[in-house]
Amino acid sequence: MMPQLRTLTMMRGTRARILRKICRNCPNLTTLQLHGCQKMNYSLLKYIFEKCPKIEKLIIANNLLADRQYAELVSRLEHLQSLEVFENRRGAGPVVLRFLAATCSKLREINLSCDYHPLEDVEYFVKAKRDTLTSATVRWTMAGKRPGCLPLLQKLDLPHATDLPDDAVVTISRGCPPLRHLSLTFATSLTDGALAEIHRLKHLQILDLSGCSGLGGSAVAHVAQLAALCTLLLQYIDDLTELQPSLRHVLDLKQLRCLDILYSGHIRAVAFEEFSVRLVNLRELHVTYEEEDEVFYKNVFAEMQSQMPRLRIINTFRWTENDFLTDYETDDDDDTDIGY
Repeated sequence: MMPQLRTLTMMRGTRARILRKICRNCPNLTTLQLHGCQKMNYSLLKYIFEKCPKIEKLIIANNLLADRQYAELVSRLEHLQSLEVFENRRGAGPVVLRFLAATCSKLREINLSCDYHPLEDVEYFVKAKRDTLTSATVRWTMAGKRPGCLPLLQKLDLPHATDLPDDAVVTISRGCPPLRHLSLTFATSLTDGALAEIHRLKHLQILDLSGCSGLGGSAVAHVAQLAALCTLLLQYIDDLTELQPSLRHVLDLKQLRCLDILYSGHIRAVAFEEFSVRLVNLRELHVTYEEEDEVFYKNVFAEMQSQMPRLRIINTFRWTENDFLTDYETDDDDDTDIGY
């Protein structure tokens, strides 16, 4: 009995009668996430949408949107602006993206990180929504060409795009001027040339280059030209010294509030001692260090925090193979089956 409830996230399946009662008493829902284990039929989903007609953001399983009847129900949500499709069932058939592109007139955010849709349908959807799309999480494909200009796009996530070429990022830099959030995690094919024109993204606030192991000595110099950048993620870079000599250009990011280098190695390459003078707006530092360096970095970070009292440092150990027990290292008297 919460008539003003705006967001409902179902973390497990529940009985249909309970879900019906919740939706009947919460007519003002704007965000709904249904769990993948939720038993759903046409009449139940129709009832949910009829009782909660104000839904703006929907998070739903791929197997439901593989059925044209269910997709039609989704298309009747007049206020739907954001759609996230998560992986639930293999072999369920492709999500009917072409139909949704034609019928969901206000849809401007799409998250299609799962694999249950033909790539040509993704390209069709992006092209059809090029003048309204503001946020997209999609699989990268070398088949066909995506449109180079998405004039309203503010967030773009291309996760695990291992074959993403440099010129694709250059095209994004030229064609998506309002971009505020760009994530290229584990794009291992990228080199420094991919960032040559990233300075064109004058509004970019969040940049995630985690796992981009092909970047080298001039990458951070290009990134440092992003005057509005507030958050930089460089996680899972095995050796940060490979970003030298331009790694020092992190100090030129005057608006930087969060630097995240969790799970990256050789962090001594980072000029922590100059942060208090050069990065006065920094509020969060996420960092991982080897256990043998614990004393050294405790002193380094203690000194930093004495000079930057508003800075929050989140740190953890860097695990190695030696940190995990193997079968022959366990106590013979202990019959416990240890698994990691």
